[in-house]
Amino acid sequence: MKISRLWPGFRLFYFRGSRIAWGVAMFYAWFAMGVIACTFFWNEFLPKGSQTTLLLIFFLAWILGIFLSQQHEVAVEAREAQSQKNAMAEDTLFLAQTAYLRQDFYETERVLRERLSKVPEDIPARMLFVGMLRRLQRWDEVRQQLALLEQNPQLGGWYFEVWREKERTNRAEKESIL
Repeated sequence: MKISRLWPGFRLFYFRGSRIAWGVAMFYAWFAMGVIACTFFWNEFLPKGSQTTLLLIFFLAWILGIFLSQQHEVAVEAREAQSQKNAMAEDTLFLAQTAYLRQDFYETERVLRERLSKVPEDIPARMLFVGMLRRLQRWDEVRQQLALLEQNPQLGGWYFEVWREKERTNRAEKESIL
């Protein structure tokens, strides 16, 4: 329904039930009615010559409203896509944890690689992946994953965990050589 894009706020209200979009659509409805009433029916209400200015302001505000509504709709769709991506990621993390606890490392690796290919900045999944690789004694891959973790700008409170994982890896590698 392309014509619904011509009324600011209407499309987001109609298809998603947004209260903010309803408010925007109602504002523009009242704005349009006021401009029409002041311009065509109550033309003595405004000083002569200001009707043209009022119509110009109305059309510019309407075009701005259409543009901002479109931008808001794109932002809402992006936010919904991200939340769906996060929801999918939460499901796969649970599957990976379950497989890890069953010691099904092939399935754990498959699920985590798939998840990390879609959400590479996912710190809990990468930490689980590092733990699994360390358990399988794949030292080079462990170091690669730890390096990726250290480069992650969202590391924050996970820094100590990454440091401990490095220590565990070094200790386990030394013990496996002996």
